[in-house]
Amino acid sequence: MGGDAAEITGEKLGRKVIKSRAIRQKLKNCGKFQTIFSKKMGQIDAKRIGFLLGLALLVGLALVHCRLAHIRVLYKVTCLAQQEQLIRRQLWQQQLQLSTRIQSPKRLAEQVMQLGLPLEPPGGADPETND
Repeated sequence: MGGDAAEITGEKLGRKVIKSRAIRQKLKNCGKFQTIFSKKMGQIDAKRIGFLLGLALLVGLALVHCRLAHIRVLYKVTCLAQQEQLIRRQLWQQQLQLSTRIQSPKRLAEQVMQLGLPLEPPGGADPETND
């Protein structure tokens, strides 16, 4: 065969052995068959797997933390919405009480008498009569 061609010479632990250095280097560079050519690949794989598991754990914990924070914020928003509704209801009740007190002529006359206010015609007093 040619110079770059691979020679397959039998079985070694159930895998075919490739003897051409150029073919081995190409296979290493493309990432395939790394377990055949690398003696330290088991250690690197264990480190990578450990790193990836740790990274996945951190991402999972971050997601759980964000979800809990989101639930807490939703709870606060719900509580504030209930408080707003209660305050609006109290405001409407106070407005109703004030409007009934002011608009009733009898109540208005009673308040004028209690406060001791002088009654004047609409438009104020005549400047000519005050002299």
